[in-house]
Amino acid sequence: MGHQRSSFGRNLAPSMETFGTKSGPDCIALESKQHLQIFTRNGRMRLVRLVDSGERVLLEMSGEVVLKPDLDLADTLEIEVKDPELRAFGTYSRRYVLSFLPVVFIWHVIKWSVSMKFELMSDGESPWWRGLLMLVNGFFFCAGGLWKNCAASLTGETDLNLTHKTFCCLCVALVVMVVAGANVAQLPTTILGGSALFLSGTPLQYFQTRAKYPERRFTSCMLWALANFSSTIGVGVILIVIVVTYRLLLSAGQPVAANLFLPISTALTESLMVSYIRLLYTKLVVDKRPLVPGDISYVALPFMLTAAHGLTEGARVTGVFAGAVTSGEYSWVGSVLLTLFLNVMVRTGWTRLCGFHLLKWTIGFPYAFICAPTAYSKLHDETKIYVGYFRFPCILALISARAIVYQDLSFSGSQAAAYNQSAALALLCMLVTEFLEDYIVVQQIIPMSGLVKSCRDQSKMAAKIGGDRSLLRQDRSLKRSEGGLPRFAFLLSLGALFATDNQVRRALAEACGELEALEHEPLGDRCAASREATTWSPSPRSEESRSIRHGWDGRGSCGPPGASFAR
Repeated sequence: MGHQRSSFGRNLAPSMETFGTKSGPDCIALESKQHLQIFTRNGRMRLVRLVDSGERVLLEMSGEVVLKPDLDLADTLEIEVKDPELRAFGTYSRRYVLSFLPVVFIWHVIKWSVSMKFELMSDGESPWWRGLLMLVNGFFFCAGGLWKNCAASLTGETDLNLTHKTFCCLCVALVVMVVAGANVAQLPTTILGGSALFLSGTPLQYFQTRAKYPERRFTSCMLWALANFSSTIGVGVILIVIVVTYRLLLSAGQPVAANLFLPISTALTESLMVSYIRLLYTKLVVDKRPLVPGDISYVALPFMLTAAHGLTEGARVTGVFAGAVTSGEYSWVGSVLLTLFLNVMVRTGWTRLCGFHLLKWTIGFPYAFICAPTAYSKLHDETKIYVGYFRFPCILALISARAIVYQDLSFSGSQAAAYNQSAALALLCMLVTEFLEDYIVVQQIIPMSGLVKSCRDQSKMAAKIGGDRSLLRQDRSLKRSEGGLPRFAFLLSLGALFATDNQVRRALAEACGELEALEHEPLGDRCAASREATTWSPSPRSEESRSIRHGWDGRGSCGPPGASFAR
């Protein structure tokens, strides 16, 4: 980026920079060769541009620009983003994740220890303790996010009110205690409890807030809510089938096939699920506004993308650990190494680049843009930094609880804490490879692929050989054209989204013929100062500045490296 964060900015809030984005507030200390340019529109300051001595643009941010702010202005300045599709995605806080993981570990140690004690003492009586432990786990560690997700998906509200939460708790407690008391396994009990949570208080709040959202329609909201449910529970069911198939291959004496099947099938399932979520959000939310109101991108959409990666990682560790427990062999080594390789290639963009060129050589470059990065894939990559660690506290807690209950620290026997040496090493290696994977990606030990450049070059070539200009119509949607090809303006925007210098923008302008062919509107008319730092690629017009809004799957631009879409 060419700039440093000031000491005040470092103390303001913790933030984490990755390739292309950063989270958290920021203050920039300008270097001696850098300076700021402020552009105005109708007498109001609307754009800040950070440039170096060679007039190369390092950072651009639009919104409400305020000089010398004070506390009174901070209390009165309107900063709401009116357009819901220009609001930032919700994401994770490193501070809260690091403080929450030990709490989860301690709770699961208590849970497993109590559960094993009661199971050993039970004599054919109804296992009431199973339902009770599930309720404590669900209400304290899961219900908060689920309430917000259900409320945003069906009602458009940010959360359920206290009355509806109480009603949800009563319904969920009744269902879980009855089902668990009937010796039903934990997974179907969890699914039934989650269904009771969604079907109890959420519809009640929908009907009580009808006057607040006169344009809202129940059918449209319910379709999106069911899509949300299917993309979380549905991917879990698919991954269960994958884990069972992996175990069957191991038991059939085919470790090579099993170790190839598990990482490849889980990686493919995760990638397809991200594309599926993108399709659902575009068709059932973006295209249905205002029938589906609310800030879906804050909790509901990140929740779906988090589930895609979290459940996939959980399936990997479950399959490998369970296979090592039952067999005691070391056939899992190949699966762990292949998983590390695939995850690094996916997160650095090399898998997408290979897919892009493969489709370009086989069926033509317009369809190759299926592999192009999107805002959803970017958010999905950001959540991987945190979500991959959520799977370890539960298994580590199980090993700790077995050590407490059985008092056996050996690696052999039915009461061994870690079951056997192979299982212990498998868990340790998966934890190490998770750290190694994040280190390689965040520190860019393996550089990011040149997929954006490939997308830009192919778009420029298509324009010069006579691309259909009718594809440059004034339309922000991502629908396909009459000829079945993606919007040409959308293809060009892929390169501009990460453009941080004038040469890239100039190349895009030449490829498009004229910048005026794309949609223009005054900067800031739809996006005032907001919760996020929305970054644009402006085209200055004499003393004014106008913006080109690049439609990226119905959302605003994620911007160049250093810009944040996180709240």
